[in-house]
Amino acid sequence: MIAMLRTYATFTSSLPDDQQEKDGEIVIPGGRNILGRLHDGLARRGFSVSEIKQHEDYGWCFEIVAPSCRIWCLIQFCEPWLLITDRCGGLLKRLLGVSDDSTHRKVCETFQDIIAEDSSFSELRWFTKAEFEETKGQGGHDKPVK
Repeated sequence: MIAMLRTYATFTSSLPDDQQEKDGEIVIPGGRNILGRLHDGLARRGFSVSEIKQHEDYGWCFEIVAPSCRIWCLIQFCEPWLLITDRCGGLLKRLLGVSDDSTHRKVCETFQDIIAEDSSFSELRWFTKAEFEETKGQGGHDKPVK
């Protein structure tokens, strides 16, 4: 049986809200400090991570660079926080049916560990993209891999 990888995670955080507004409009989205904590945790565990960048006007992102692929990571607030990971690259291999999601799985499992070990995070739930869209983030699973 092939393991199903859940690449969407929701969680709460007690870290301060770092969103900045001007004249009632969001000019800098919140979550930079939260993604920074996750980013640093991945770097300490040996992952090659790019710098964090603002993603449009609603979130923050960075990439994990591995030999076989890149994993794009985004955080945005949708009550609670939403972390999305997406595998980039390796399209030809996937089209040919040779898909190795081991790096993506390892990234999600490492996020699981970082969030579980940090007392400023709680209520972690994992979803596939379809599950998240169908349930609007309600329910979910304890782990990223079925």
